[in-house]
Amino acid sequence: MRVPRRSRLFSGIDDRRITQALCIVAHSDDIEYFCGGTVLLFSRRGVRVDFVLATSGDKGTADPTLEGAKLAARREREQTAAAHVLGAQLVAFLRHRDAELIDTLEFRGELVREIRQSRPTYC
Repeated sequence: MRVPRRSRLFSGIDDRRITQALCIVAHSDDIEYFCGGTVLLFSRRGVRVDFVLATSGDKGTADPTLEGAKLAARREREQTAAAHVLGAQLVAFLRHRDAELIDTLEFRGELVREIRQSRPTYC
């Protein structure tokens, strides 16, 4: 008798094998726009969700008097608050400058470090 193999494919939000998720994005609020609902569903189900943001959020305001460092600090506070509402456990800010993110070995190393620290579930 042949025993059926368990699928390694992600079967959706209710896949009980998922116990840890990691969202890696470039900018503040990308998670909320692109996958906030999924994060909320996961966290309500007891999945630990961590966020990694590559850039600092120091650009992109209509207020010309707002300095980049102050804008970045505001965006970090807002992102931390949004993560709390969505049920995320950890928010890591890599603090690269907006519009200056370059694919380097050092940047890849930072991402690998965050992945290893978070240890998301692999299906």
